[in-house]
Amino acid sequence: MKVNIHCGDKTREGYSNFDIRASGDTKLKQVKDYSMIQCSANEIEEMVAHAGTLESMTRSEIPERLKSWYERIKPGGSLKLSFIESKKIATSYSYNNMDLVSYESHISSCKSLHSMFEVRNTLIALGFKIKTSDFSINDYIGTIHAEK
Repeated sequence: MKVNIHCGDKTREGYSNFDIRASGDTKLKQVKDYSMIQCSANEIEEMVAHAGTLESMTRSEIPERLKSWYERIKPGGSLKLSFIESKKIATSYSYNNMDLVSYESHISSCKSLHSMFEVRNTLIALGFKIKTSDFSINDYIGTIHAEK
């Protein structure tokens, strides 16, 4: 099974597409949260979690959600996670490389923000092996590819 979460209108063929937001897209299933409780242990071959997934959760929810994902990803399976990199976005705004409107649009709907260091360490503590980590989209989005 391949899973695509917090995808909005970016559904993928061959994936189970989930989002907490309602949509008229029949390929998208609306879920209450991203714990993936509808998937069995070791069932997911690949999970793609788009920027905004972690930010839709409170800081206290994140460790349990990531643990839930780890349990549902099969051995050798992968997690491709993107998130708003809090230090990069704050630095960009602080040094006048981003206007206030852009800054607010990045963080206005976030329940939590994260640094690359924090996310990598959390995934490693759960047992994931980090394959790659990088920044994209003007360095504001952190991306991590991890395997179980």
